[in-house]
Amino acid sequence: MGCVASSKDITEELSYSKESNWIMAGTIVRPHNIYPGEFSNYTTEDKQDLPQSDNQKLANCDAFYVHWRSLLNCEPKEEANIRKEIEMHASVFNNCCRIYAPNFRSASDASDMSGINVAYNDIKKAFDHFLMYWSSTRPFIVAGEGQGSYLLLKLIQEQILSGNTDRANDLRKRIVCAYLPGCPVLPSDINSDNHLIEGQNPDDIKCVVSWCTDYGTDKSTISPCHYFFPGVSRPYQGNSIVLDDDKKEEGLVMVNPLTWKYPEDCPPRANKGSISFLGGVLYQKVCGASPIDKGGCIRVVYDNDHTYDTTNPLECQSDYLPFWMSIRINSALRLQQWSDKQNHRS
Repeated sequence: MGCVASSKDITEELSYSKESNWIMAGTIVRPHNIYPGEFSNYTTEDKQDLPQSDNQKLANCDAFYVHWRSLLNCEPKEEANIRKEIEMHASVFNNCCRIYAPNFRSASDASDMSGINVAYNDIKKAFDHFLMYWSSTRPFIVAGEGQGSYLLLKLIQEQILSGNTDRANDLRKRIVCAYLPGCPVLPSDINSDNHLIEGQNPDDIKCVVSWCTDYGTDKSTISPCHYFFPGVSRPYQGNSIVLDDDKKEEGLVMVNPLTWKYPEDCPPRANKGSISFLGGVLYQKVCGASPIDKGGCIRVVYDNDHTYDTTNPLECQSDYLPFWMSIRINSALRLQQWSDKQNHRS
């Protein structure tokens, strides 16, 4: 569920020139919490090649992040956890990007079509402000989770894939990657005139990558966290994503966020860092990932030490936290590949 907007709120326009409407905005609106925090069970050798620091001041790329819910119109008791969620998820990019995470009025659920329209209009305005004032010439990444991923998919379709305008052509040149977990993306959603590709390798650029994380420990059921697609299309039913008959042959845009390929298993010992929501501590080798072919999901495979508290939804229900360091390393790799290609052309 997202945070429910009131009818009064829906009639108002949000101004993204106000810092209060940004949870993170590069070096202007800084996060309350700093990630990564403590590195647990790492040796000095383990850490030496990992991107550890917040490097936003020097970063030459931007990341526009949209969470599955927002601070706006939420109960006061939820605000601290929601802020922490957003900062922890978005900070995965702070080593190679300046991060911009807008507040927006999230829809209550995937059946709330009027709420989805309000949410999309907010994100569209925030993205326009982001491009005009902060990222008019720089490479950029877009990233979301659940509802946020769906809103970004719609934004990509309307503003990057459609038309032959100067703006669309410019955005196609500058986008590095779209990370859209928690939203079922079909190849036909993005393969418009080959402007973007389905990411199938760790160093692909100008691409979309997606996965839906199954966090459950009961192997007889599949529990995707924050799964979101509006209306009656692509529902999650009976342990699988249900596609229309004419879409079944396509399959889904899907990667394993530890290997960046699909289908491919990855054991916990190969994971360089999962972050704990409860303490913001980074642990290595505690979560693996295994594709579930029939369900269209990636199942988190936990280590035997139970480092994650799987009974706490804030701890384990995330498309980012189990794979935090992998996403961090991968975004830097894709940016480097993008930069190398630009240098080669010049």
